[in-house]
Amino acid sequence: TLYSLWVLVFPVSIIVVRCFQVKDYWIKLHQALNTTVAAVTIPMAATMTAFGNNQEDTVRIHLWVGMALSFTCLYLLCIGKILGHSLKREKVTDLTNLKRAHRWPGWVCWALSWVNCYYGLLAFNTDLIVYLILSYIFVLMIMGIFMIWFYFPNLKIFQWMRVS
Repeated sequence: TLYSLWVLVFPVSIIVVRCFQVKDYWIKLHQALNTTVAAVTIPMAATMTAFGNNQEDTVRIHLWVGMALSFTCLYLLCIGKILGHSLKREKVTDLTNLKRAHRWPGWVCWALSWVNCYYGLLAFNTDLIVYLILSYIFVLMIMGIFMIWFYFPNLKIFQWMRVS
């Protein structure tokens, strides 16, 4: 469950925020996806940390990275709420620093999640590491395609995505 949330749902929320800001629903979708990820991660990490300290090193690393992810999720949710309320105000001031305070920890959270997925699979089933690497490659390819589309929307390869 956590694996699919962090490897699939969280990157989709990044794609939504980076590429679909022209749509009316982008911020609500981004919030909903990230709240879902946090709502599952935080209680799971707290429970596993409370009951799993007498485990081997790989499991302990997985637990503590999970706790770091939980705290980062809480931080991102709080800063995201402040940023969301700031965007709704009629008189919008310069939000550059607030956006950076949300964006950079978001990337750190994503990197931590990949490390934690690796240690989780390593601790519980080493046969699945190949699938983890393949899913990372797949997610990076999809995100790369969306980022190219975002920065170069007039490329011939993206003509099918345009509304005519």
